[in-house]
Amino acid sequence: MVVFTIKAKEKNKIIVECKSHRWTKGKNVPSAKLTVWNEAMYYFNILVGNYKKIFFVTRDVRKAHNKEESLAEYYISKLI
Repeated sequence: MVVFTIKAKEKNKIIVECKSHRWTKGKNVPSAKLTVWNEAMYYFNILVGNYKKIFFVTRDVRKAHNKEESLAEYYISKLI
Protein backbone atom coordinates (compact mmCIF):
# COMPACT_ATOMS: atom_id res chain seq x y z
CA MET A 1 0.00 0.00 0.00
CA VAL A 2 1.06 3.56 -0.64
CA VAL A 3 0.31 6.38 1.77
CA PHE A 4 -0.02 9.95 0.49
CA THR A 5 -0.25 13.00 2.71
CA ILE A 6 -1.78 16.16 1.32
CA LYS A 7 0.67 18.99 2.01
CA ALA A 8 -2.03 21.59 2.67
CA LYS A 9 -3.15 19.94 5.90
CA GLU A 10 -1.31 17.21 7.76
CA LYS A 11 -4.57 15.75 9.06
CA ASN A 12 -5.81 14.91 5.54
CA LYS A 13 -4.26 11.51 4.83
CA ILE A 14 -5.07 9.25 1.91
CA ILE A 15 -4.18 5.60 1.43
CA VAL A 16 -4.45 4.16 -2.07
CA GLU A 17 -4.36 0.55 -3.27
CA CYS A 18 -4.29 -0.26 -7.00
CA LYS A 19 -4.96 -3.63 -8.62
CA SER A 20 -4.87 -4.65 -12.27
CA HIS A 21 -6.79 -7.92 -12.24
CA ARG A 22 -9.06 -9.28 -14.96
CA TRP A 23 -11.59 -12.05 -15.47
CA THR A 24 -9.99 -15.34 -16.51
CA LYS A 25 -9.73 -16.11 -20.24
CA GLY A 26 -12.90 -18.20 -19.92
CA LYS A 27 -14.58 -15.22 -18.19
CA ASN A 28 -14.64 -17.11 -14.89
CA VAL A 29 -14.04 -15.53 -11.49
CA PRO A 30 -10.31 -15.17 -10.68
CA SER A 31 -10.84 -16.28 -7.08
CA ALA A 32 -7.16 -16.21 -6.08
CA LYS A 33 -6.88 -12.60 -7.24
CA LEU A 34 -10.02 -11.62 -5.33
CA THR A 35 -8.42 -13.07 -2.22
CA VAL A 36 -5.77 -10.37 -2.68
CA TRP A 37 -8.57 -7.78 -2.81
CA ASN A 38 -9.93 -9.21 0.46
CA GLU A 39 -6.49 -8.78 1.98
CA ALA A 40 -6.41 -5.13 0.90
CA MET A 41 -9.88 -4.59 2.46
CA TYR A 42 -8.59 -6.17 5.67
CA TYR A 43 -5.63 -3.78 5.79
CA PHE A 44 -7.95 -0.84 5.12
CA ASN A 45 -10.13 -2.01 8.00
CA ILE A 46 -7.33 -2.34 10.57
CA LEU A 47 -5.60 0.89 9.58
CA VAL A 48 -5.26 3.15 12.60
CA GLY A 49 -5.86 6.83 12.06
CA ASN A 50 -8.11 9.02 10.03
CA TYR A 51 -7.34 8.03 6.43
CA LYS A 52 -9.38 8.39 3.28
CA LYS A 53 -9.15 4.95 1.66
CA ILE A 54 -9.24 4.58 -2.13
CA PHE A 55 -9.17 1.25 -3.97
CA PHE A 56 -8.50 1.48 -7.74
CA VAL A 57 -9.03 -1.53 -10.01
CA THR A 58 -8.75 -2.09 -13.73
CA ARG A 59 -12.17 -2.09 -15.36
CA ASP A 60 -12.71 -5.48 -16.96
CA VAL A 61 -16.18 -6.50 -18.12
CA ARG A 62 -17.77 -9.86 -18.95
CA LYS A 63 -21.22 -10.77 -20.20
CA ALA A 64 -23.10 -12.71 -17.54
CA HIS A 65 -26.77 -13.61 -17.67
CA ASN A 66 -27.36 -11.25 -20.61
CA LYS A 67 -25.82 -8.24 -18.85
CA GLU A 68 -22.36 -6.78 -18.56
CA GLU A 69 -20.62 -7.08 -15.22
CA SER A 70 -17.27 -5.67 -14.21
CA LEU A 71 -14.99 -7.57 -11.89
CA ALA A 72 -15.37 -4.77 -9.32
CA GLU A 73 -19.18 -4.99 -9.54
CA TYR A 74 -18.98 -8.74 -9.03
CA TYR A 75 -16.72 -8.29 -6.01
CA ILE A 76 -19.02 -5.76 -4.39
CA SER A 77 -22.17 -7.81 -5.01
CA LYS A 78 -20.76 -11.17 -3.89
CA LEU A 79 -17.94 -10.61 -1.45
CA ILE A 80 -18.63 -7.46 0.52
